[in-house]
Amino acid sequence: MVEPTDDIDVMADVNKSLDLPALTDAGSSHEAAIVDERYSHRCYIRGPHITGNTQNLSVIAALVLLVQLYLDASSGGTYRSGAGSAGLRQDTEMDRAALLARMAELKWYHKIDVGGGVVTPGYEWDVFWNEILAEIKKVDYHGKRVLDTGTWDGRWAFEAERNGAAEVIGSDILSLRPVFGEGPETFQIAKQLLDSKATFRDASVYNCDEIFGKASFDIIQCFGIVYHLRYPEYAFAKLRRTLKDGGLLLMETAVLLDTDAAIIELDHRKIYALDRSTWNAFSMPALRIALETSYFEILSERILIRQDEELKIGRGYFLARATRGVNDHHFFPYPELEEYFTPIGA
Repeated sequence: MVEPTDDIDVMADVNKSLDLPALTDAGSSHEAAIVDERYSHRCYIRGPHITGNTQNLSVIAALVLLVQLYLDASSGGTYRSGAGSAGLRQDTEMDRAALLARMAELKWYHKIDVGGGVVTPGYEWDVFWNEILAEIKKVDYHGKRVLDTGTWDGRWAFEAERNGAAEVIGSDILSLRPVFGEGPETFQIAKQLLDSKATFRDASVYNCDEIFGKASFDIIQCFGIVYHLRYPEYAFAKLRRTLKDGGLLLMETAVLLDTDAAIIELDHRKIYALDRSTWNAFSMPALRIALETSYFEILSERILIRQDEELKIGRGYFLARATRGVNDHHFFPYPELEEYFTPIGA
């Protein structure tokens, strides 16, 4: 029988069965998933206590496959076909027909053109995704290292690569969605169908500088993320630390329309009533100030679409450059931003 308990760590048994490296080793190549107690980044799995009943074989198999998918995602690996540990570790990639069949079984957020007239079955939100696409085409990606935060299925990561980026990493928090059969698998399926070199990493905007290092990217994409953040300005500071001086931030999020006031709506019922993952909607002036105080120079901004005329909600876009110098808004910056700060008169 399966007896739930919080005290049984099944990782050691799974590691042994697959001959995998211990994920809790700080020297592991999977340091992106080293324990972060604040954001549920775990490099081990806590699960049910498993005894000798043969009905538990499916549980064990599920855990084994979950671990392999997690490792593939953390290391930017390729999704492989096959059943059991031998199949999971084999080098033969799934053929296109099998990939397309698997694609049809998964739940997708993004619509991604994977070639041959095939588009992943995502949401019908082209009305503003096309606006993002138009803005992306104005940016020079050639030879650049790009981070696509909140990548989910990876559409914007693959767009960056298509536009000439030399290296693209899509990041997201695996704990926010089912990993088994859905977590990074949509990204990996699209990656193979596109023959892409983009990689996936389990990382949050709250720790991207720790995961990837300071000043490690030329471009950061942040599409559809800010309104899901409990601490958006802290995230802006972390994004600034992750960008090189002069690097570009492309940001799209829910915004308040038709106001010159620098205000933030915090009640999700007045933004997207049915989406409880919504934490905020900035007015365009408020988002501009929040970015400027995080050492970004605004290069362009615009309303992409108007969504709700009664609530005055739409989607806004900013293109900003990472900078440093005098902060005209506050005497002292965030501690995370102190190195970019120049006192007035200095």
